Amino acid sequence: MLENTANHLRTQYPNIFYVLADAESLPFMDESFDIVTCRIAPHHFPNPDDFIREVSRMLKPDGKFILIDNIAPEDTKKGAFMNEVEKSRDVSHVRCLSMSEWQKLLQSNALEEVQSRERKKKFIFPEWVKVTTKSQEQRDEVEKLLLNASEEIKEYFSIEIADGKVQSHQIDEWMVLCKKE
Repeated sequence: MLENTANHLRTQYPNIFYVLADAESLPFMDESFDIVTCRIAPHHFPNPDDFIREVSRMLKPDGKFILIDNIAPEDTKKGAFMNEVEKSRDVSHVRCLSMSEWQKLLQSNALEEVQSRERKKKFIFPEWVKVTTKSQEQRDEVEKLLLNASEEIKEYFSIEIADGKVQSHQIDEWMVLCKKE
């Protein structure tokens, strides 16, 4: 991804540097960035608390942090279901945190929430499930989880079923802008 981005932007923006690094242990100096962004990735991080500590460490005072990621519902049963479905579809998935878990992490690392928005994100199941699964058997297992979910779960995730097949479902996504205190 970095190589493709670099090739695409290199001539137009020659002052951008591309660094492959672990988000939980970044090779940058303290208070060296005005802004840090992260989109649809932290649910793959084994230690999101380390990642947030790194963000805070790298940001200058009054620096901004923008985070966009899928979030688990506050209800632990629904959150566990969501993470089970995601993990069965994508082995690199670790865990979606809830909004309150993120807020606690941000606050404990001197990142003040300035503005945020939560939204429902709809996935067309046949396309969504093929992105990261390696076999039809794995896709069938993911679909089985959704088909066998309780009515409460089906309603919350807006699981649409037609002719015994999952058509679509929704998850929550959170976008937050923070300022380093």
